[in-house]
Amino acid sequence: MSLRTQLLALLLVTLLLPWAGCQTVRELEEALRDGQAQTLRDTAQALASVIGTQDRGTPSGGHVATPAPPGRPPPAARGEGLFVHPLSRAPETDGFDANWPVSGEARHRLPDGISWLRIGRSERHLHLFVSVIDDSVLMTPGTDRSGGLFDRVLVKTADPSGGPVRRWLFAAEAPGQFTPVEADAQWRSTGRAAATLLANWQPRRDGYQVEIRIPLPLVGEHLGVGFVDVDQPGGAERPVLSWSPGFLPGRRIEPDARLATDLRRLLPAGIRAEVLDAEGWRLAAAGSLTPVSGPDPTGPLLSALRDRWFTWWLEGSAPTRAPDPQEPVARTAGTEGTAALDGEPATARYRGPDGTRVAVAVPLAEGGILLLEQGSADIVTLGNRALTRMLTLALVFTGLLAMLLLGYASWLSWRVRRLSQAATEALGPRGEVRTTLPGRGGRDELGDLARSFSALLDRVAGYTSYLRGLGSRLSHEMKTPLAIVSASLENVRDSRDDAVIAAGLDRAREGTLRLQHILAALTEASQAEDMLRSTPREHYRPAPVIASCAAAYAAVHPQHAIEARLTDEHIELEGSPELLAQALDKLVDNAVDFTGDGGNISLELRSHGGLAEIAVTNAGPPLPAALEGQLFDSLVSLRERSDGRPHLGLGLYVVRLVAEFHGGQVHAKNIPGGVCVTLRLPLLMPG
Repeated sequence: MSLRTQLLALLLVTLLLPWAGCQTVRELEEALRDGQAQTLRDTAQALASVIGTQDRGTPSGGHVATPAPPGRPPPAARGEGLFVHPLSRAPETDGFDANWPVSGEARHRLPDGISWLRIGRSERHLHLFVSVIDDSVLMTPGTDRSGGLFDRVLVKTADPSGGPVRRWLFAAEAPGQFTPVEADAQWRSTGRAAATLLANWQPRRDGYQVEIRIPLPLVGEHLGVGFVDVDQPGGAERPVLSWSPGFLPGRRIEPDARLATDLRRLLPAGIRAEVLDAEGWRLAAAGSLTPVSGPDPTGPLLSALRDRWFTWWLEGSAPTRAPDPQEPVARTAGTEGTAALDGEPATARYRGPDGTRVAVAVPLAEGGILLLEQGSADIVTLGNRALTRMLTLALVFTGLLAMLLLGYASWLSWRVRRLSQAATEALGPRGEVRTTLPGRGGRDELGDLARSFSALLDRVAGYTSYLRGLGSRLSHEMKTPLAIVSASLENVRDSRDDAVIAAGLDRAREGTLRLQHILAALTEASQAEDMLRSTPREHYRPAPVIASCAAAYAAVHPQHAIEARLTDEHIELEGSPELLAQALDKLVDNAVDFTGDGGNISLELRSHGGLAEIAVTNAGPPLPAALEGQLFDSLVSLRERSDGRPHLGLGLYVVRLVAEFHGGQVHAKNIPGGVCVTLRLPLLMPG
């Protein structure tokens, strides 16, 4: 994988920054919603306290149900309360509900579960619409409507304070408008027509429907509606009533306009409030939610998609609350309302058609609950702005970082490719070594690598030059003795003079001996390497070895002043004293050859920086700069021996091998008036 690919893969990690930012904004949004819910709960508690201390009274022309205290459900056996919807206008009593000015879901389910009832109140009348599901409809055959065994609708109203109980029986002999009759306690016709009431019977495919209009003065506080189903003449009757026989019907429940006015006066802006009774009927409603501004259809498509995605991201965790088809619209159902009806304040969050809402329900002291709802438009807007800013900055930062990394990766790749190509072409077609590599001036790791490669190539070039010179040196050393041998043998072959033959044989013998010395020197170097590998190591003090060697050298070379300077005689080394003596032999022998008669040669022992330094110093000519890095290689020499034997430069090579055997190094440098060769060997640490 290339550097560019690796850095681009690393760049993908930066995509975690926008994701982390989105998570942070979402957590912030949750914290804001929690704060909103707590504020809304405090507002609900305060409103509940104010509502509980006010005398709401009874709305004009109607009644408000007195709910059971919170935590105790109302009696279910006495009768179901019927909710009366206020009507903006009086519908026409034609047997059809298309002209009712309320929603089609504003209705009660009758106890059979399939038939339903709708109740409304206009300025002077109470309007009822009863839809009965019946697969066999039997209408009254005559005009007496005596309440015999025929399908009929029953309406009962009363006041618990002692007012009259009124019962009406609705049975038609044909579709259309008809006049109901009054009934007695056993629901038999009294024969008196209820002329002030208006009714209309219309058939339908699955039963029939009856629309009724009753003057408000005839309607008591309690109201019940039902029907009697008869499948065949003389057959059994099946009563379906909204109240239990023997009990009064349920209370007539109507919204409290005065309570709604109080709520509108007390509510802050952007909050919707409802007061529900113990059965969940909406007694008053006020306020409105803050509308959520949707994406501008005329604006940029990208902005609209962005806002829609941000809204989904922020509101995606809120559940959707679908309306219960079994519940009328005047009745509120929800987890928070159910919990509050049991006496515990509750909070819920859900998504509606106009955005996410926070709903809080608290119980009222007189029974029922107060429900507050508030939209999260401000929070969503704030979250959208934060997400927009965060993602914009993150994308800009990621884009800049991508360009920087791509450029940096391209630059690195170019440098590496250039260095790789130069390293590949460092060896020429004729074996020449090009030591100059690009990028050596860099101050980073690639610059260090280029400098290391250049240094390596310098050493390779030097060793290559040495190997090339080795052949010429060996050829030069062996050319002369071979020429002497060849010329002497030719003279011997062509001469008859015994003296000439003897002289030629002597010269041939000298050439042969010189060749033998060359081969012996090469063998000595090879044997020295083998000897070093097999020499055992021991602990010893170099001071006695140096002192002994210096005394021997002074006796052998009386024409030179040879002395030993032992600064620290307690130094200990790990190695071989015999090999150290052999290295000193080579160094002193080399110093003698370059030191004139009467010259000084010193052997010095000292310690410095954890190393033992053994220095051999002589007065004489300086070392040439060309041989500074090759002096201790084999077959490198600057001199001819005084005895005429060839000198192959293997002595200092043996010195280097001895230094490396001891784990050290050997260096030579020019000093004022001479040359100093120093062996630096690691000291033997105590313990």
